[in-house]
Amino acid sequence: MNRTLYLIFASLIIASVACSTLSGGEPSATPLPPTDLPAPTRTPEPTVDRTATAEVVATEEMAQLQELVAPDLELAGYSLDEGQLGYAASEDKALTTNQFNSFTYDNLDSSHPSFANFVLGLDVQWDSETGIAGCEIAFRAEEDIEQGQHIRFRTLRLSGFPGWVVWLINFNEIQANLTAGGVQSSSAIKLASGSTNHYVLVADGTSFVVYANGERIGAGTMPARVSEGQILFSAWQESGLTTCTFSNIWVWELPDSQ
Repeated sequence: MNRTLYLIFASLIIASVACSTLSGGEPSATPLPPTDLPAPTRTPEPTVDRTATAEVVATEEMAQLQELVAPDLELAGYSLDEGQLGYAASEDKALTTNQFNSFTYDNLDSSHPSFANFVLGLDVQWDSETGIAGCEIAFRAEEDIEQGQHIRFRTLRLSGFPGWVVWLINFNEIQANLTAGGVQSSSAIKLASGSTNHYVLVADGTSFVVYANGERIGAGTMPARVSEGQILFSAWQESGLTTCTFSNIWVWELPDSQ
């Protein structure tokens, strides 16, 4: 660099330092925030009372179940003030059989092994191909359904004949026909394959009453010795393929008969 340019460059540096001094010295640093400010507060999250929430949900579910049950209880001559809900199914039970003169069984569940006096409500869809077939409810049944005694409500369908009957069963044989006149026909029962019927079955003391789709179709008397036991469902047939689907099942336990 020649001497003249060097002198000019040096003069500019000196002038720059001088200006900085005149304006207050070295550039000031970024001010630090004050240290006496209050710490930021966090809004506490609300405490969830899970027990109370579960109780509210359970209460709402019970109210819905009672709303479902109440009309059938009234139909049968009872009220929500008499007894308590003993069982309500969360899932459907679909039973299928395809063997000659065969049955297939399923009970409510292992936590509800026995009922004495009750009102049972449920929907039953039946679907069969050929021959005599139907759906059944066994109640007050001993543990061994094949060899023990129980009361059996059977519905059966054949072309033009929607039938029903109640039997006393023991050792897998009919011991007594508890329906006056034997197998009965009722126009209240929907006959077509794939149709759904709503049944209400009452067992109170030695008496039983059967309702189909809101109509009382029959009643009878049971032996006093058959006083308590399981409730089971069954699909049965003479031939072909039969499926019975049991849904919206509930059991209202009644007080002991006087």
